[in-house]
Amino acid sequence: MLWRNDHGEVEWWIELGLPDEKRLRKACHQARHVLLYAYNARAARVWWQQNQPLLSAQANLSVRFIDDEQLNALASLVQRTMVLQATLQDGLIWLSYADQQLEMTLEVWQ
Repeated sequence: MLWRNDHGEVEWWIELGLPDEKRLRKACHQARHVLLYAYNARAARVWWQQNQPLLSAQANLSVRFIDDEQLNALASLVQRTMVLQATLQDGLIWLSYADQQLEMTLEVWQ
């Protein structure tokens, strides 16, 4: 997902999952900020061990990990049509939809 500024430059490049390291380096060269949300605990931890040495030099890259329990809770909120409200404060994310609420804490990997 890309967000461009008024001049057409990429401000934010957001990736989900476990993308190829080359794709993330490309994103870091093209965007001011790159944010990766990694998930799938077993695969993500192996992926991070392999790619962290290559990606640690990318100052504009942020990596956040969503653990499996929180991801399943988030999936339970999903509806075909919905308005999801989010509040971010002190490293916590509060999501709410109708009468359901979810508090999430993401692990900061970079």
